[in-house]
Amino acid sequence: MRRTVCVRPFISIMPVAVLGLMLMACGGSSAATPIPTLAPTAVSAPTATPTTAPTTAPSATPTRLPTQAVTLPPSPTAGVTAGTRGQINIAFSTDPAQPIVGQPATITIRVFAVGGPLTIALVGSFSISAVSDASGAVLSAVATALPNGPGGSYRASMTFPTAGTWHLATDNFKGAPGNTADVTVVGAPSADLPGCHAADLHADAQWQGAAGSRIGTITVTNNGADACLLAAYPAVRIENMQGQIAPTDNATVTDGTDVGGDIALQPGQQAAADVRWSNQCPQAAATDTFLLRVTLPESDGSFTVPTSVPPCLGDTQPSHLSQQPFTLRGDAAQVVRDYYLAINRHDYRAAYALFGAPMRQNQSYDDFTAGFATTQEDDLHIRAIAPNGSQSVVTIALSTRARSGDTRRYAGTYTVGPENGALRIVAANIAPA
Repeated sequence: MRRTVCVRPFISIMPVAVLGLMLMACGGSSAATPIPTLAPTAVSAPTATPTTAPTTAPSATPTRLPTQAVTLPPSPTAGVTAGTRGQINIAFSTDPAQPIVGQPATITIRVFAVGGPLTIALVGSFSISAVSDASGAVLSAVATALPNGPGGSYRASMTFPTAGTWHLATDNFKGAPGNTADVTVVGAPSADLPGCHAADLHADAQWQGAAGSRIGTITVTNNGADACLLAAYPAVRIENMQGQIAPTDNATVTDGTDVGGDIALQPGQQAAADVRWSNQCPQAAATDTFLLRVTLPESDGSFTVPTSVPPCLGDTQPSHLSQQPFTLRGDAAQVVRDYYLAINRHDYRAAYALFGAPMRQNQSYDDFTAGFATTQEDDLHIRAIAPNGSQSVVTIALSTRARSGDTRRYAGTYTVGPENGALRIVAANIAPA
């Protein structure tokens, strides 16, 4: 008589000898059908040895709950051979798709069959783990069967303490295809950060002459203990050493590499903005000293940097002071800016050359180029940069204008890392905003 074969995944509190999948007969028979078990596979190894990295304990210890016999239908996207018993596969999904540091994320695990239907006996819960690629920190959580969901669906909650790549895996289905998955965790949205305080910023300026004007690059460094939100266009003015304001016509401009917006400034990170001052009349004496005062919004204080005084070009014209937005500095940010500068020049070969091997393997140059057939221009804003070992996760906002005039907005991250002695874009996760 033919018997129905079942698969019973054991939970992590059982002895090591019985962890993983064991195939056992259903219907009350104690005799086991000798079917090979799935070979265990380890979670992807972290790149650093964990030291005092934070560990989150499971919210509850998994317990042996009554099993439920469920017939898993084959995946509709997989080939099915008539009369063939399916093979277990695992699929992870997260909500949100890019979890945010410090905020709970929902992890859904789906157990399904490939190649044919498969009747299995499922436990009510099992453990899952997440390992930080950068620090080796380990998180654990309990995945519980969805009471009203389809058979083979489980859900858990995790709160990730740091940004970067985390490797997910189940403890029960070691060896099953899809049992490991990577998720990119991003920093908190800039709206959740407090504004930067002038007292926490170190500022300096470098000035140079330019056709009757003076151009200064104002660089600020976050010397505080925490990340903060730096406004793109804080108020600026010129004043003398006695605090008297020099009247100017002020304007805000962009240079095409970043359209501007608030930025998340991590401790130690730098941001910079260019200002241009022209036509100071009457002509200042060589001994006159002027300052540029930068005032942060919401009463977060102000700071000053010395200025270079421009010549008087005519006292019938006003003095002008223009400012570009504060933007994040760093090699990873520059790679992403160079990528979009090349796209806006329609130099797609230069843009594609900034892809690392993983990106080129996922998309051919012809497919990459075809994706911009209707694009006129992309407006980029880099919102944050999060270190992730030897890599950096660059968070962006993007506005795309089509040749038809339509505008679409996107948001997400690029991961920039070293490859053959140069920085390349090795991963991307961009979605409609």
